[in-house]
Amino acid sequence: MKKKIAITLILLLLPVAFFIQITIVPRQLTIMPRPKGYSITTEKDPTFDQKIERILITASVEEQLESCFASPFEQSLVSALQENGVEAVYKRAGQEQEADASSFDATMRIDLEPLYRAQKEGCRAFIGTEFEATAIHTETGKQIWHATGKVDYLKSKYTKKLGYTPGGGRRNEFAWHTTAAIAQTFISEVNGQEPKPVYTTDDGREYHGQRID
Repeated sequence: MKKKIAITLILLLLPVAFFIQITIVPRQLTIMPRPKGYSITTEKDPTFDQKIERILITASVEEQLESCFASPFEQSLVSALQENGVEAVYKRAGQEQEADASSFDATMRIDLEPLYRAQKEGCRAFIGTEFEATAIHTETGKQIWHATGKVDYLKSKYTKKLGYTPGGGRRNEFAWHTTAAIAQTFISEVNGQEPKPVYTTDDGREYHGQRID
């Protein structure tokens, strides 16, 4: 009889224990693993606990990247942040300021340079990007997040396609990989939420409604 009562109590208490576990125990973020070619070092102000909802981005893109990289990077970065609940205004360094920085929660400066690899006969091939990104909280003027990194497309998964060679590939895909590295890390570390994926192929972006131009 006592055994039956004990079993009944256990069965009655199981749903309560499960409810307590899912409501009280902090939920760990499930962050998408970085592809092999992503190398990122970040530093976040541990005292900053606000969510960024509006951000003004100023990007400095080295001349070699302007024609093939700058536009898809701008469009994909703004879109990626927007999909994660952050309204972003993007301007290129040197352009006149059109937006009042004080109306944003934060500003971010991004410096982008091409990443090269030495090839035979003294040549070098464009294989990715190097970047530095710094976010400043507008109200306090304090740096809340800083990231430096390299995105090496020869080590990224998609470059295993048959026939890929250094210096080849779609430059739009290069830009999308850089967007993924910056946007997903920022959303995860600063806003403390699971970032929505940034797709890095034409097919993937079209299927999920992300721009490919």
